[in-house]
Amino acid sequence: MSKITVGVDLGTTNTCAAIVKDGIAKFLELEPNSLTMPSAVRFVDGKADNVIIGRLAKRFAIVKPKEVFVSFKTLMQNEEWLNDPKIVESYKIDGKQFTPTDMAAKLLTHIFEVAQTSEFATEGIINNIKICVPAASTPYYKKEVINAAIQAGFGERDENGDVIYIEKEVDGNKVRMPQGITTIEEPFAAAYSYGYKNGFFDSDKTKNQNIMVYDFGGGTFDVSIIDASTEKGKKPEFKLLGTYGVTHLGGDDIDMAIMKIAAKQFYKEHKIDLINADKDNKGLKKRDVLTAQSTLKELSERAKIEDFAQGATEAHIEQISIIYDQEDDCDCNLDVIVPRDEFLESIQPLLDKTIECTKNAIKESKLELDDINRFVLVGGSTKAPWVREIVKSYVGKDPYLADNVDVVVGEGAALMCDALDNTGTDDDTSTDDDTSTGGKPTTTNKTSQHYGVEVRGGFFIPLIIKGLIFDEEHSSYSGSIKCTNPNDSGTVYITGWSTQEDVIEKNDNGEPIKGEDGNYVSNMSVHTLKKDGEKIFNSIGQFRIDVPKAEAHTLDITLTLTVLKDNSLSLEVKVGDNQPIVQPW
Repeated sequence: MSKITVGVDLGTTNTCAAIVKDGIAKFLELEPNSLTMPSAVRFVDGKADNVIIGRLAKRFAIVKPKEVFVSFKTLMQNEEWLNDPKIVESYKIDGKQFTPTDMAAKLLTHIFEVAQTSEFATEGIINNIKICVPAASTPYYKKEVINAAIQAGFGERDENGDVIYIEKEVDGNKVRMPQGITTIEEPFAAAYSYGYKNGFFDSDKTKNQNIMVYDFGGGTFDVSIIDASTEKGKKPEFKLLGTYGVTHLGGDDIDMAIMKIAAKQFYKEHKIDLINADKDNKGLKKRDVLTAQSTLKELSERAKIEDFAQGATEAHIEQISIIYDQEDDCDCNLDVIVPRDEFLESIQPLLDKTIECTKNAIKESKLELDDINRFVLVGGSTKAPWVREIVKSYVGKDPYLADNVDVVVGEGAALMCDALDNTGTDDDTSTDDDTSTGGKPTTTNKTSQHYGVEVRGGFFIPLIIKGLIFDEEHSSYSGSIKCTNPNDSGTVYITGWSTQEDVIEKNDNGEPIKGEDGNYVSNMSVHTLKKDGEKIFNSIGQFRIDVPKAEAHTLDITLTLTVLKDNSLSLEVKVGDNQPIVQPW
């Protein structure tokens, strides 16, 4: 039987999955009468083996906040959540420690099970998956989302049921990847969907447009400039020109703005801070305050969608007995009014940040604003009028809003799977005489971030820089660093970091400077913050290397970091003359 690949948009707020049939992306019915499913997981009565997901789970977010998990995608960007005891404790269910990745796996498991009982199951084997990831996502996130897919049952398996890993040589470097599980950056998926509906796949047309994909989701935001082109009788091409984003900016931040206004009013009346659980708060337990905070989060999201997005001048947020005041021995009711003007003023800095990202992406693309032909909005947050208004104000014209912004990325991923003959790989096997639909599309990606490692003193050593083009000659980029064993323990730890910011030293001509070791030069500490307190670097995780026990500084260790065209990372470790060990970061 043929291999069928599911295209999945694993969103912060909503998730969808699709498979192409007869040239049309058909969505799996993850929930009755809906193209999407809320990205929510509930452990009923706090039992680890009693799990429901989607709409039925989210419905209990207000009345059973300890049992319901949402927005876990944001925590998958790095390991920082492990440093917050409150978050770690909240992920402990029925005595078992879970992770944000486990929650993502619950959603993907449901998709896997639905796919196996769908109409497509009679036509082929549905083990392969292509998962959309934000353009600004970290390599750590990509690794974790692949782990979640494996945990859910996706990927080609051997006779023992274990995922098959393929090790191949890319540009002289060995990389190891699970077979049948791939990722695609969301702007490419959105561009595919846009191109499919706007003539770029028609074999009798010649078209060229610079497209700006403005992706404002539930937890992440990024802007990508893509050159979409096709010539009569040839395959369409989507070429990334520039990208910039923020891994922690989305609809959740809009909700938080409402929460802060409501919490301020609540504090005036009850002297309990629903935002800051670390305060004394009349001796209340932090967990009780966090439970009330989760309730306020859901109420604020409803106010955003049902009131402000519909043009209401104010939102009435109320909840009987949101928290018990043990000092005054009474239940505290939440009953506040949030004016629209105050709400809009509070989110203006967030909207301004999206425009700042847009300017950075355009600058990187070496284009002017007037060079961009179409401004495409994707992501659930773009349905809000305040988002459309600020984009229109900046670009000077009405942006293009997809038919259904909630599923356009998942649709594009499914179309890509179909274009690649459901091989589950990103290899372009098209030929110029394949003109039935204009040929198979190709993508030309770039390295989306600077990648490197931390050395003594906390300084960043860049091994691979942002903006390197993946083409026929370069399907990967690598950088190496030499070090020694710091002690005789037999273990060496390497911490990786990435950033989109301009942290590379340049010469008078604006060209990146390389040091004597051949690596790029940066004098920036990985702990440096921006003026607004935002982090410049994202941790991509710590890597443990087991080496022979030997006297300190007597082993020669070479680390080679490789980034592939989907911006996933692979690490090769070589100790002395021993055979190198290769594995994903």
